[in-house]
Amino acid sequence: MEIATPLLYGVPDHLSAHEISSVHSILAMGYLFDLSKPPGAPEVYKHASMAKFSISLECVFARTTVSTIEAYILRLIFLLLDRDRAGPVQVYGHLGLVWRLIVSIGMHRDPERWQFDKAECQRRRRLFWEFVALDTWQYSSWGRPSSVHASVYDCSVPWLDESEVEGEEQRFQRWKFLYVRDILLDVLAHSTACGSTPTIGTVMKLDKRVRACQLFGMSTQPSGDSTQPIQATVYQRNAMFCIKESTICFLHRPFFVSALNENLPDPLRSRFAGSCLAV
Repeated sequence: MEIATPLLYGVPDHLSAHEISSVHSILAMGYLFDLSKPPGAPEVYKHASMAKFSISLECVFARTTVSTIEAYILRLIFLLLDRDRAGPVQVYGHLGLVWRLIVSIGMHRDPERWQFDKAECQRRRRLFWEFVALDTWQYSSWGRPSSVHASVYDCSVPWLDESEVEGEEQRFQRWKFLYVRDILLDVLAHSTACGSTPTIGTVMKLDKRVRACQLFGMSTQPSGDSTQPIQATVYQRNAMFCIKESTICFLHRPFFVSALNENLPDPLRSRFAGSCLAV
């Protein structure tokens, strides 16, 4: 709304090209998911091209702002959702660039120390953790080490106090960020470390942590005070379930393959039977 309202009532001088890029990326994804449009509708790529063009109008290195990070994250999400096979490759290259831009403007440090107002603190925290979630999830899918290491940032998770959460959307986002911070980063670090392959004991300990992570409100019916559509609620709760199960599969994959390589008549008789059951 901070970007859309000025556009509706006239474009002011201070509206940057990167903010306009964010608008076009959102419109591109809107057309992409519009069931009334055919696959590959021209509106999708019209807005995607405008988003790409807009983000290049201002040098991302000389004029890096929070809006720059927002525009890049939305652009990368679109590339992952699009059917272009080159999309994931482009995302892989740009994730490292976005991380360097984040560090260059100090978004990896908690904004409260700079005495930003509460709304700006939440915006910076949410964008930072949205990037961490995107980065960690994609690198776990590719089996590659993450760009982000816990020792180099201290940005707090938004809505860390559950009493600050308002609505289903914020509850889902809070769960996602806490899951990435407390579990997925550790799983990825253990699974991609060079020269120190995790033992089956370490994997089983991580497995217990993943399974112990609680999913809030797994009923497909939204709460009575929910203001979002039922489709969004169902999608969020299915996404939570899939995120946990995918993490378990990623964690056990090496030992599952080891069990198959033993060529036993029954893989469940292998010493890696726990990984076979998990996968």
